[in-house]
Amino acid sequence: MSETLNEAIESEPHLNELKLSLYKCVKLND
Repeated sequence: MSETLNEAIESEPHLNELKLSLYKCVKLND
């Protein structure tokens, strides 16, 4: 995942759940 997106998520804690969902999707597709 891009550093820019990670920084945006870290500055917007409520997006952390979305980040986790995205990560799970990536892991499933890996």
